[in-house]
Amino acid sequence: MVDFLIIGQGVAGTCLALRLLNEGHSVVIIDNNHRHSSSVVAAGIINPITGRYYTKSWMMDELQKEIKQFYFGIQENWGISFIRKTSVIRTFHDAKSENSWYARMDKPGYADYMAEKPDLGKYQDIIRKPFGFGEVQQAFQVDLSVFLHSFRSKYAKHMVYGHFEHDQMRVTEDDIFYQGLKAKNVIFSEGYKVIHNPYFNYLPFQPVKGEILLVKIKGSTPLKILRDKMFICPVGKDLYWVGSGYEWKNLDEVTTTLHKEKMMHFLDNILTVPYEIIDHKAGVRPSTKDRRPILGQHPNHRRVFIFNGLGTKGTSLSPYWSKKMMEFMKETYLLPREVDLKRFH
Repeated sequence: MVDFLIIGQGVAGTCLALRLLNEGHSVVIIDNNHRHSSSVVAAGIINPITGRYYTKSWMMDELQKEIKQFYFGIQENWGISFIRKTSVIRTFHDAKSENSWYARMDKPGYADYMAEKPDLGKYQDIIRKPFGFGEVQQAFQVDLSVFLHSFRSKYAKHMVYGHFEHDQMRVTEDDIFYQGLKAKNVIFSEGYKVIHNPYFNYLPFQPVKGEILLVKIKGSTPLKILRDKMFICPVGKDLYWVGSGYEWKNLDEVTTTLHKEKMMHFLDNILTVPYEIIDHKAGVRPSTKDRRPILGQHPNHRRVFIFNGLGTKGTSLSPYWSKKMMEFMKETYLLPREVDLKRFH
């Protein structure tokens, strides 16, 4: 008998598992170890200022505290390196976008996130000079591959690998039974596969497919992230993550020539130096129609929970909401309506 059975070891499931384990709960995670999961494909960018109108990301002030305490605390305790503080260079293509940037800087609550004197840094050696640019401060980059792999290594005895078969799970008033496992509770953090989950497939998930390129550009690697029409994100010596293309119809994990050509066209137009394509990947994110996470307890089964829908901002949302989800299951916190699954009942 374990306290919690968690389905899915993406960034959301991993953060929640760590919270529960640190509180002394027994946990088993079932994961298919899928190399194309959105957490594995993602660049792990935590970007405080987003969109064409340069708006502060939802709840960013509250998220910042948990991001620093959670990720950097783990990094120190585990003796590994997977998160770093950085900044995001935003390029302007015309006077209108530049004016919008400076107008936003004058808004209350934005000064800490927007640099007064932006600096292209080493990008000035590899990209065509933009019309203008701004710099987003207080950004972070999380190497999710290192983070997730390190968890699997450190907590190997808590991992069970294989495809979860929903029809083989039996739910009673007090217990959960699945292929020889017995748990007090089950939490689904299975990413976009939730659309096939008979307990939660009524929820309005809107998965989105993303494609990225891993490219090599010889020379000094910038420490900052570049945001033009797409992201260019340094991930290692001479290596860059570029993306991503979006697709809402063909929700598979197969890379396409169409999106590859779009990303190459972007690189051809912005880079002044040659590049080499090392890899091309695709993954599907568990986004929702209202762009908010979906957390909570099944309306008819008190032992069945969901912690999902963190979407493109899963890296930034997971530390904060994993804490709140744990508090909710301990009945010490009431989920706000904007993330509670009850908003769809």
